[in-house]
Amino acid sequence: MLNYRNKKQGILFWVTGLQGSGKTLISKKLKPKIDKLYGKTLFCDGDLVRKMFGFKDYSMKGRLEIDKYYRNFCKFIINNNINLIFATLSMSHKVRAQNRKIFKNYVEIYVVRNKKFRIKSRKKIFKIIKNEYYELPKKPNIKINNNYKIDVVVDKTLKKVKKLLA
Repeated sequence: MLNYRNKKQGILFWVTGLQGSGKTLISKKLKPKIDKLYGKTLFCDGDLVRKMFGFKDYSMKGRLEIDKYYRNFCKFIINNNINLIFATLSMSHKVRAQNRKIFKNYVEIYVVRNKKFRIKSRKKIFKIIKNEYYELPKKPNIKINNNYKIDVVVDKTLKKVKKLLA
């Protein structure tokens, strides 16, 4: 359960996971359900924002830099009392800690998918050179195992969201 929830702000659903884990698909399917339960909700794909603004630096420094832009965008949306489902790789302890500090209405959803399923994904899987690029979440609000049918995964996620926001 969230300790504090500001009713004058939207809820930020920060959906994170490795490439091909299903963040975007789960987020898109979750959006109308969140919309119905918690009010107007916007979905945003971090990859599209990156592409739109021409961010091409995939180093840890580059990833931390773009996360600042993501956070400012999220603040703008949330402060206008609109919920936001933001699907992004953002695999950094620093970013998640800053999000928890800044956003009162913050729900971190970590999507895990077995490597064999991720490889079958239509997305190109980036080669992990060093683990420095990926700091897996230690204590997300919700951890989702995406090795099942998408509707089952979305229903399980929604059930956990409802419990957390009760």
